[in-house]
Amino acid sequence: MDWLHVDTNIWSELLRRASRPDRRDFVQLARDRGLRLGWTVDLLREVGRTRDGQSRREIAETIVELSGDEGLILPNHFNFARELCDALGRDHPDLVHGPLEREERYCLKHYRSLLWGLAGGSAVVQPSTEEQAVIVQDSSMHARLRGGSYNPRPYRTLIGQPSSEVLRYMRASLAGTLPAVGAFPTQRSPPIHISAMDFEVRVKLELLRAIVEVIDTAPPEDDARNFVTRRLAPTCTAEVFANWVWTKLRPEDVPAFRIAVAVSLGQTLHAFRPSNLADRDHSEVLGQARLFLTADRKLAEVLGHRKLRQWIPQRWRHVSLGTKGFRDLIGALA
Repeated sequence: MDWLHVDTNIWSELLRRASRPDRRDFVQLARDRGLRLGWTVDLLREVGRTRDGQSRREIAETIVELSGDEGLILPNHFNFARELCDALGRDHPDLVHGPLEREERYCLKHYRSLLWGLAGGSAVVQPSTEEQAVIVQDSSMHARLRGGSYNPRPYRTLIGQPSSEVLRYMRASLAGTLPAVGAFPTQRSPPIHISAMDFEVRVKLELLRAIVEVIDTAPPEDDARNFVTRRLAPTCTAEVFANWVWTKLRPEDVPAFRIAVAVSLGQTLHAFRPSNLADRDHSEVLGQARLFLTADRKLAEVLGHRKLRQWIPQRWRHVSLGTKGFRDLIGALA
């Protein structure tokens, strides 16, 4: 069966409040459509931060009842590591080791235990210092994209540059200094209005931003990017990795990562929301799920934007949380 992924509001407002017969009917209808209702690590993170203890427990109990241990969808960071290392290994098999199977099994066991702990009444899960820093960083990036100080046309700026120059550009960006490559023209339209070539360059830049940082510096033990870096051979230096990304990455590589990049561009249509990161996490699961249901109108506007459809699979539906919400939920499976 293929995965059916629903966002946090649907779990908390529709499925939690539905009668047991209605819940069973929903799950059975999904199965009749060849879909299995799943849950994600990112969903647990949001549920774990629900302030009301009774609501937090009831949502977790609903997940246990309808999906259980076997309903855990492969975490995004596992999937990202597999997509990226498979693509790199295709061109350079000597640079990539096999999957971190033992580490993956350990993490999956931990995530399942976390679900059962929440169902048993565990206390609210506080965001870590690292997560808070990432939200601040994302807010800054959103402001730069939306305000025009972040180059909206990287293709024009970087085309023809060698990977060594692109790596220098990226390291300068990570260090917070002015990038050394090209000029940054004032942005006159939202960054979603970019060409396919510009989008491809932006994917490469974001990929370099994510991985070069942890190749250059030892990441913390719990950094999810370790599922990539620990599979890389010592010969896969930042220079080698940058050259591969810049010269050999194909448009069909890292598809789930591309969804996240596209959604981040679409999110600049609105003022920044702390939930942007969670929305991207939910959207990225579209790389694995056949259907995603969301009750978030702003996210739905991004997912369905005509400029982003070539990168975001249109395997999603928007449902209402109003009085007809559960009927909408059933209708989304029709």
